[in-house]
Amino acid sequence: MAVWEVEQKIASQVGRLQVELDRKSSELEKAKQESLRLSREKQELEDRASELSRQVDVSVEMLASLKQDLVQKEQELTRKQQCCIFSHVVSVHKVLSPSTMATDAGCPPARPEGAGGKVCRLERGSPGHSSEVISPEILKMRAALFCIFTYLDTRTLLRAAEVCKDWKFVARHPAVWTRVLLENARVSSKFLAMLSQWCTQMHSLTLQNLKPRQRGKKESKEDYMRSTRGCLEAGLESLLKATGSNLLILRISHCPNVLTDRSLWLASCYCRALQAVTYRSSTDPVGHEVIWALGAGCRDIISLQVAPLHPCQQPTRFSNRCLQMIGRCWPHLRALGVGGAGCGVQGLASLARNCMRLQVLELDHVAEINQEVAAEVCREGLKGLEMLVLTSTPVTPKALLHFNSVCRNLKSIVVQVGIVDYFKEPHSPEAKKMFEEMVNKLQALRKRPGFSKILHIKVEGGC
Repeated sequence: MAVWEVEQKIASQVGRLQVELDRKSSELEKAKQESLRLSREKQELEDRASELSRQVDVSVEMLASLKQDLVQKEQELTRKQQCCIFSHVVSVHKVLSPSTMATDAGCPPARPEGAGGKVCRLERGSPGHSSEVISPEILKMRAALFCIFTYLDTRTLLRAAEVCKDWKFVARHPAVWTRVLLENARVSSKFLAMLSQWCTQMHSLTLQNLKPRQRGKKESKEDYMRSTRGCLEAGLESLLKATGSNLLILRISHCPNVLTDRSLWLASCYCRALQAVTYRSSTDPVGHEVIWALGAGCRDIISLQVAPLHPCQQPTRFSNRCLQMIGRCWPHLRALGVGGAGCGVQGLASLARNCMRLQVLELDHVAEINQEVAAEVCREGLKGLEMLVLTSTPVTPKALLHFNSVCRNLKSIVVQVGIVDYFKEPHSPEAKKMFEEMVNKLQALRKRPGFSKILHIKVEGGC
């Protein structure tokens, strides 16, 4: 057989093997994706089962409490009925034979009042003062309402309490006030203090876009800002004090002036079991002193979102010192969101070095991340990073390539940028042209192996 025939046959076999290998690789990839999907679904089902189990436990506890209350009420009713029957018998005996009544009743014989003696009197209980009796039907209805009310939001719970007595009883039970969300509303400190009496079992508190009282007609802007500064913090303190170590999640966002970073200091005093904290403000970004206080009081935090909101009145208050303090206080952090003009490579490197378990990192309005910055940060850590989010943070293609090559566990890179993040004069033709070229270079990375599935680019304005 000629050599070329042998080579041709070998090439043919290699081709078939290559096709088979590609097919097997494709099947393996599909199986891997399916396994990941099933794992996620399994986790979701386990979380849902855990939540349902918790609700069942609370329902059983509540039903047991209501049953005990029912037994007590029945005993009270029986006692009152016996008293009424006894009084009726006494009255009948009085009419028929007063002396016999007194002897049979166990009271001393009655003497005439004029003779200075006292008459033994048994008065009939008034129906208006008798204890309320809760029927089994009402208990069942309240239990059903409880199962429903646990899914209601805060605003709906407040309205439900105004329907009737039974709805009010369930709607104000601490067991249904485990997740409190107040947003897009004008509230007062007194209102928050009122909520605190029902929030003793609260494990999640979210305050978002809360507004103070309206400004008076003759009140200057300076006086208004001065009088409303931190005006909700007394009520927030009541809430935090009431829930104590039950609170696991605290979110405060877009509440300028009415809630300051003192809110986190209050949380560090009362809620030592916090696991997830979000505090985002455009007027009072968190500083290193408050971070130190929060770290000293709440050691179990694994998710922390404290990037200042933009535009910020104190853009450099959140600084490298804050990043260093975060790394020292919570080395076991899993998710972190930081940002601001005060964040630099020194602070980010210190953070990466101390938080070795970090899985999600968001950088918001940070200075440009180039290849040198990426190399310095990745040299110190981020080996377990799974998700990187760059919000309004300029980044170069080489920096993204470096992150992807070093952080082997990366599953998602989200880049959200706008022309204002790169240029001070975003409306000029030159700026628009250069920005479009930058976006095209970032988009071109999606054609590289391994980038098409993990790189997500969101451009403000649809460029």
